[in-house]
Formats: sequence, C-alpha cells, structure tokens
Amino acid sequence: MGGQFLTNKKRIETESKLFTSAQPKSKGCHLHLHFNTGFGPKELPEWARHVQDTMFIRPTRPLLVSEDYEVVNVMFSVRPADTPTSSMSSYFYNSEYAEAWVMKKLVLQEKEVYGVKQTARLNQGTRAIRGLVNHEGAYRHYIGETIDNMVKERVMYAELRPYADG
Repeated sequence: MGGQFLTNKKRIETESKLFTSAQPKSKGCHLHLHFNTGFGPKELPEWARHVQDTMFIRPTRPLLVSEDYEVVNVMFSVRPADTPTSSMSSYFYNSEYAEAWVMKKLVLQEKEVYGVKQTARLNQGTRAIRGLVNHEGAYRHYIGETIDNMVKERVMYAELRPYADG
C-alpha cells in the first residue's frame, strides 16, 4: 500500500489482507509501547475530574491573546486541596469547549506527526500523563489499564520515556 501510516490508516485497516491476518498473531518481544501512550488521551480529563479536589489542568502561560491558545501547552498537576483555583472553562465560557481544546492540545494530528516540531508535541503528551499519574489513584488506574491493554494487544513491554525539556 505504501505511504505514511496515518495517511493510509483507514485504507490499511479496511483493505489490507496482511494487516487483517497479522492482527491476532503474537507481535513478538520487540514490540513495545511508550508508557505515556498506554491508552487514549480521553482518560486524562476524565481522571482530572475524578480527582478534582487536587488535580489541576493549567496552561503553561496566561491565555491573554489569540496566539496564546495556539502556542501554549497544558499541564496536569497535583496540588494541595487549598490551592487557589481558576477554571479552564473561564477562558472558554463553557467546560465542553475547554475539554475539547485540551484534547486538541494533547492529540497529534497527522500533519504534526510527520512535521518538524513533532518532538515538542510528543513531549507535551508525556508531561501531561506525568502530571496526572502523580496522583496515586490516577496512577493505579493508569497502570492497571495499561497492563490490561498490553495483554489485549499482546505488547511485550512498556518503555518509560522522559521528555527532553525537563
């Protein structure tokens, strides 16, 4: 089929006989996943809501002008329960849009995967999950879900990935 995977993903999944026959096979000991990609990013805001007394989703800089929304990163962090709060929804006027914006910041689009700034975007996802799993309950849940997913997908190990910018 040729080409880049994401560009051809739907076609590979629906038309490739090789892909269909390989899916149930053991993938072998070389296949791994990066720990911060154990399952989809939709879990992150759900867990942040679950531990809302101490979990904060914050932008890395104030959202003052329209450019800020494009260049800012989001961080999940565990803070003391008495930390002063401000809702991400206050930047967007509704929480549904705020969560959609957070997801857009966490999930790479095809042009970003194959773009020149992919490392910075991948690092953002690593920072997000790292902040979330600082909460014991979220950590236990994430580890359990990741292990279950690895067994289901026949993945041999999960690689811990530090991110480049601290």
